[in-house]
Amino acid sequence: MDVNQINQNAINSLHHYFENDYADKTIEASTKPLTQDEITEIVKNQANICKTKNASLEVLRKNINIKAKESLDNVVNENKTAKKKKNKLSFDQYHKLLQDEKMRQINIVEALKATKLG
Repeated sequence: MDVNQINQNAINSLHHYFENDYADKTIEASTKPLTQDEITEIVKNQANICKTKNASLEVLRKNINIKAKESLDNVVNENKTAKKKKNKLSFDQYHKLLQDEKMRQINIVEALKATKLG
């Protein structure tokens, strides 16, 4: 392998592993042969960029987890503090309740008629 092929392989590898991160994609092996130190520096820079992105994503993930936990705790606490509903009425109990209300309203109407007529 000659130097140009080695440089081209290094550039291809760099583009492959740091596909979207590498800003200067105009480097070609024919323009200038890269030294090992230059290649090492480029790879170190890209590795640092990836580490920074991963760290910021980790912080974002932790913040999302904290907010999700707080939201869940709020919902759970609201459910605990909510007043419990009265026991549900059976059909017969509900029917009796309605009949009692009906009779109460009939009595009120009759009393109003009696006072109006009297």
